[in-house]
Amino acid sequence: MEKTNLEHLVITPPDRYHGEGPKILWVDWPLDMIERCLNALRGSPVKLLFHAYSPLDRDVRWLMDVAHQADIIIMDMTAGNHNDVIKGHLIAMDKTFHFGRKDLGDIFPGYIEDPQGKMLVWVGEIMDKRNP
Repeated sequence: MEKTNLEHLVITPPDRYHGEGPKILWVDWPLDMIERCLNALRGSPVKLLFHAYSPLDRDVRWLMDVAHQADIIIMDMTAGNHNDVIKGHLIAMDKTFHFGRKDLGDIFPGYIEDPQGKMLVWVGEIMDKRNP
């Protein structure tokens, strides 16, 4: 029988967690949006490892290390900040999705309207792979 009330982890710089589970990187997400997404994913039978990098963070090494290990990256491109140079590198990765600036969707194919919905779909895809 699968567990359905696993606690998800939210990891922020400089901390790291090297345990098992799908790794998600959120870049520049507003705190209220993170809370809504976590609430929507409560009860998921898959333990998710969220790495959150905020506009206030400056540990670029941490960000790049996590980005290369993440299974999916979702970035808020709404407001410009000091992270834009790094986000410009990450947005070109196949596993990166972005929201907030629809015009970037003409250049980078990962544009999404609903990041929370994308998370739910992605977790559903993980579940399908685990239970063929």
